[in-house]
Amino acid sequence: MIISEILAIALVLAGVACYAIVKFGGKKFWPFAGLLATLALCSTFLLFAYFLLSGNMPEGTDGLSILLGFVSSGLGAAAALYSIGAIKEDTHLAYFYPLFLISVAGTMAIGFAGDLFTVFVMVEFASIPSYFLVAYNLKKEKKVLSAIIKYLVQGTAGTLSALLGLSMVFLVTGTLNIAAISGSALSPSPILVIALCLVVAGYGVKLGLVPLHTWLPGAYYYSVPSVTVLLASITKIGFFMALARTLLAFPQSILPSAHLGLVLCIFAILTMTFGNFLALVQKDLKRMLAYSSIAQMGYAIAGLSIAFEYNSAFGLAAALFYIVAYSIMKGGAFFCAGAFESLGIKDIADLKGIAKSKPLLAACFSVFILSLIGIPFTLGFPGKLFLLGAGIAQFGGTGLLLVLIMILNVAVSLGYYVPVISAMFSEDGNKFKQEESHIGLAQYAAILSLVIATVVIGFYPVPAFGIVKAAAWALMG
Repeated sequence: MIISEILAIALVLAGVACYAIVKFGGKKFWPFAGLLATLALCSTFLLFAYFLLSGNMPEGTDGLSILLGFVSSGLGAAAALYSIGAIKEDTHLAYFYPLFLISVAGTMAIGFAGDLFTVFVMVEFASIPSYFLVAYNLKKEKKVLSAIIKYLVQGTAGTLSALLGLSMVFLVTGTLNIAAISGSALSPSPILVIALCLVVAGYGVKLGLVPLHTWLPGAYYYSVPSVTVLLASITKIGFFMALARTLLAFPQSILPSAHLGLVLCIFAILTMTFGNFLALVQKDLKRMLAYSSIAQMGYAIAGLSIAFEYNSAFGLAAALFYIVAYSIMKGGAFFCAGAFESLGIKDIADLKGIAKSKPLLAACFSVFILSLIGIPFTLGFPGKLFLLGAGIAQFGGTGLLLVLIMILNVAVSLGYYVPVISAMFSEDGNKFKQEESHIGLAQYAAILSLVIATVVIGFYPVPAFGIVKAAAWALMG
């Protein structure tokens, strides 16, 4: 058995154990289910850390698979830790951790896949549990039903589009093996061009690219914080790498005729621009973060556009670095939003003066917001800097256009990020409910772990970029 199978089976078995603890143990044992899930993911994270630091990669792995496993298991451990005490006992707790661990296992397995159909299956393996997890709050919040129906319908449409595209690839090439397809010398074919478009549309739904994004705000808003992080960070990095791996498997001869770089450029511009302007008019904190997630995904797709338009390894590395950075800082921001929600705070205006009573939480949230803006010495700064550098290096055309639009969009994002920080540190009193003001140590630990990653990598991004560059080289062969 290869390492991917062992780790996936181990996480699924941990999920079964969590189910048994909640189903057959007394209420006093229920927190141990969350602890077991956290320990399983922490152990996986440390194993991937050993592979990265030692350079001893197991057979059947490469830089991409190790990077994806490292980031997804680390974020998964933080989300599982946050859930301890945050998931209420009157809900279907027995099903939460098995579904959560299955989704993380599917995300990790995307990086180990050697053929396009296996990539697709692992994307669905990560997606299907998330449909149920979004509905986890249905008992408490009836409006989640419309969000889950929209998510399910659009997610299924994306699945069918991607599957149809892969079927057309198999029809032309006779195989879905990545090495065999990418190494083939096929002449440009209209069928392959259509397949390429279907794959972009299918995975574009999963990533929430505009105009395929309408499921995203509701799904993020009505989910419990750990599930929001699963959707916005953990699975997103897996789906992004699935898209990159699938597109790079297509024969190089057909990419110019498909104008893939230009298509991705249009998606990037629409996604970052509409995401930012929609976030600008939001008054609810969690909805603002949901729409800003769309904009952040646009930045990552911009790097992917540069990579394909100019066959740029640096563009691909910048895109991968940014999607990793996005996953960390956006995950931390949603954790903080969940903590604020437990205090009875939903609107941005209700954050006024919160720094006086919850200084640590306000400081952590400020770090994530500053990082999302791209302030120096935070993770978002090198992320945006590498993307801008990849665009400027092309000296014209699509690259410089994307750079200009990215800069304008970053300026627009100040319109909704700055008021959040201003409200938290204002002199006015806060409005949170004192009787619901407890935030557990597990929640603070999860938030602080991502704060540390945001600051440390922001101060010294060189080793992290080296790891990401190895993943880019593995993707491009």
